[in-house]
Amino acid sequence: QEFCHDKTQKVGGTASHEGLMWDLMGLQFEDQGRLRVPALLGFDHDRILQEAERFLGRKPGTTLNGPPPEDQPMETQVAAQKNLGPELKEQEADDFFKNLADSMEQQKAADAAAAAVAL
Repeated sequence: QEFCHDKTQKVGGTASHEGLMWDLMGLQFEDQGRLRVPALLGFDHDRILQEAERFLGRKPGTTLNGPPPEDQPMETQVAAQKNLGPELKEQEADDFFKNLADSMEQQKAADAAAAAVAL
């Protein structure tokens, strides 16, 4: 970190391309260095978050997580559990996947036959 800082100062600070690169490398050794990268490159961290939230419709990082379970009403949680589909016994589940594999093989054979006829 000190080495990178010294190199940045020797080349004239972050105004030069080389100085900026040394400063970016030095940030990698700081605990919160990643958070300073956008500012060093001339971007406003808060504006980035605002634009991301505007684009996504919610705060970044919550898209895949969804709302926490405690924020959902109990009716929604129960409804979500009911919509999982029918409960299958082990044999029915095995039959489902066997039938699915068989139908895929039949479809492939039919597609190959249709392609051969088209030639």
